[in-house]
This record gives sequence, C-alpha cells and structure tokens, in this order.
Amino acid sequence: MYYYISIIITILIFILIQLNEYKNSKLKHKRYTLFNLTNFALLFFIYILSTIILFLICENKDYTNVIKNPVINKKIEIDKNLLRKIPDSIYTGFTPYAEE
Repeated sequence: MYYYISIIITILIFILIQLNEYKNSKLKHKRYTLFNLTNFALLFFIYILSTIILFLICENKDYTNVIKNPVINKKIEIDKNLLRKIPDSIYTGFTPYAEE
C-alpha cells in the first residue's frame, strides 16, 4: 500500500522541483530539458527516500503484547537420546551428561 502512496508523493515532489527549474531557466533565458539523466536520478532518489520513510511510518507495529504475555512451560524435559545422536563434536567446554 505504501508503494502507491510513495509513487504519488514522488511524482508531486518531482513536479514541484521541475516547475521551479523551469521558472529559473526561463528567467535566465536557458533551454529547459525535462528528459535527462539528472532528472531520472532525482526521480529515483526521491522514490527511494519516500518509500523508506513511508515504510517506517506504516509498518510501525506495537510488539508489547508479545512481551507482556509470554507462554512459559515450566516442565521442560530434554530427550537425552536425541542429544546422543548428534554427530557433530561440541566444543563448548563441557561434556554432556552420560547415564550409565
């Protein structure tokens, strides 16, 4: 959704900048060209900035509900047989408990 809004904002800002450039070129009696590399780069830059800004505004969600009500299982049982089947060597400074 914010992509469409960012395209509209980009086009509006680009039109305002180009109208200002057109007025300045008329006052200085210079030739005005709309289609050039700097205008395409400016349009792309404005689009990227507006998309990032709108993404940060639109996708700001509140994650406090996850923190307030965590589901904690107090009875955690570790399957020791599953740990014995791991083929990789574990170099963490301790040896897993081995029942005999």
